[in-house]
Amino acid sequence: MIRENNSIIDFIDKNKDTGLLPDFFNKCYDKLKDLNKLEEKFTIGVIFLIVVHLIFSKENIASLEVGPISIKDVSIVPIVTPVLLTYILFNLYVINKQKKGVINALRIYSYTFFRQEYTSEHLKENRLHNITRLFLPFTFSTEVSSILEDKPNVFTSLIGFVLLLPLMLIGLLPYYFLTKMLMTVYNEYYCMNLGFYSFWISIWLFLIMIFYLITTAISENKKDKDFIKSNLK
Repeated sequence: MIRENNSIIDFIDKNKDTGLLPDFFNKCYDKLKDLNKLEEKFTIGVIFLIVVHLIFSKENIASLEVGPISIKDVSIVPIVTPVLLTYILFNLYVINKQKKGVINALRIYSYTFFRQEYTSEHLKENRLHNITRLFLPFTFSTEVSSILEDKPNVFTSLIGFVLLLPLMLIGLLPYYFLTKMLMTVYNEYYCMNLGFYSFWISIWLFLIMIFYLITTAISENKKDKDFIKSNLK
């Protein structure tokens, strides 16, 4: 994060007199809006797949008709849901990571463009200044995270943790249902070719997501350390 912040500062400093910064801001702002829309669509997709899983785990459904679409062999629905859910969760993680990068660029841009007072410590943190938050597109996650951005006292921290704990647990629900879906496929459809492939493709996609998460975290940490060492010489 430190290296990334400094590269953005360097870019802004080199282009402040070229007239390119307003275009840079607009492109970042438009991309953030697009990422918010994508995140919303994928979140609805997660909810939809969970509802489908709950319906098919409770009801004996012989066939399914949704508008012009008719499915006679409904066993395909619980078989493919874990693959679809894993794919969507992976996309949500990548979208969230990109959103953080874009918001961070807009945050640093706002410090210089709107002439806000800031220190090197501000640049190391992910906190959003009030001015920055005002022009960012609205998202529920951004507003909730703003509650935690000011340094609260111990009592406020405790109350906040208790109140926000259900939200944290809700964030884990998709992974709980993914486990349930995989168990259903393994116990009921694993003997079928489609069930076999669905089970292992879901596991494969999930492992890729974990690998991506770990490697990006390690890579960013290494780049920050190398950047700090190079500036200490």
